[in-house]
Amino acid sequence: MCYFNIYEEKERGSYNPGFFQMKLSFPFNINDLSSMSLTDVGTFAHEYIHFLQNTSTPFGLWQAMIHYQNISEFFAYIQGNGITSKPVQGYVPSDNTKRRIALEKEASGYRGFLEVKEEEPFIIAKTKRAQF
Repeated sequence: MCYFNIYEEKERGSYNPGFFQMKLSFPFNINDLSSMSLTDVGTFAHEYIHFLQNTSTPFGLWQAMIHYQNISEFFAYIQGNGITSKPVQGYVPSDNTKRRIALEKEASGYRGFLEVKEEEPFIIAKTKRAQF
């Protein structure tokens, strides 16, 4: 774990599940967390829990495998087509990768949320509970 200055991103911390990487916007000493403020400890604990979920649950490991498969497929495309400059154009993920990405979005709870256009109003509605 290491310290990255991410103030410009307006975040106190983040966790990248594809690379098992915590990013924190404040310096810390891993051997002495007692010197951290309560807010910093809270942020550290929050991001560390993401790491634990990612490395100790079947879903977390599956999610990492999907990420690495996407990288591998994209890298193979770059190598196979001799691409040496950015932006990379013409890449289309395989149907298998598209299915896995869709499954990962569904399982992560992101389905439909990220595709909402910024100019559309955000409507929160109460839904009926299922009767059993």
